[in-house]
Amino acid sequence: MKYRLSILLQQDGFSFCVVDNRTRLYLAVYEARITAPAGAASDKLCSLVKKQLEGIGISRLPFGGIDIAWVSPKVTLIPAGFVHNLSIEDYFRFNHTLDISEIVVKQEIPVAETTAAFSLPACLKTLALDWFQVTKIGCSANILIQSLLRANAHILARQVFINLWGGHFDIIIIQGRKLLYYNTFKKSVPEDLVYYVLFVLEQLGFIPAEEELTLLGEIDQESSDYKLLYQYINSLQFGSAMPYAEFSPVFREVLTHKHYTLFNLPFCE
Repeated sequence: MKYRLSILLQQDGFSFCVVDNRTRLYLAVYEARITAPAGAASDKLCSLVKKQLEGIGISRLPFGGIDIAWVSPKVTLIPAGFVHNLSIEDYFRFNHTLDISEIVVKQEIPVAETTAAFSLPACLKTLALDWFQVTKIGCSANILIQSLLRANAHILARQVFINLWGGHFDIIIIQGRKLLYYNTFKKSVPEDLVYYVLFVLEQLGFIPAEEELTLLGEIDQESSDYKLLYQYINSLQFGSAMPYAEFSPVFREVLTHKHYTLFNLPFCE
């Protein structure tokens, strides 16, 4: 029971990693894409995820702990002190529509003094409970915000992070222990990334050419996203590995910044 399984689920696939609880050593990572038929119901997504995981056989292994997080652009952050004024679903509906197959879940983000209201397909919660005996599915935004604030709490300068995933990207701005900005945008072409990054920075009174951006998720130096962004912001760097864990030799070829949220999932309660 010394191993911990962490699974990151999203609309077009999933990834998971295995960590040794005693040594905090990452032992394995796996990523799979899922192509659901156009217009397919969320139940179809759940059945495809289950089929993939069954094929791998991880459900039969005796893990000492299991974490599951759902990645979605449909997240609303609620500042501390406001949660009790309206229901969580009311807050969620300020920014997003709720599909008939979805449920709204809330999750506290104590380090950011905020609460995340997010939606997930109801079938995923059932899948997690029936198959893994996990009663709670976390929010990937929670994992990302927590991990960035904790890892960079000692840095007083303002920091801008861009996290790309599944046709979307997050912009997160922090300073020390404070979350200054968080939002998710849809990206159909690389120009969308550049437009919204420049727009947000300028709206906040920043000078884009003078900012240093840290990149996370599905981006590398050979990608069109990187090359276009570099034309406007010269100071780009990739997120570093987690300071509180180690990687086995099999990870030498893995881009750790690509799986930043997943790798932090086992260490965010």
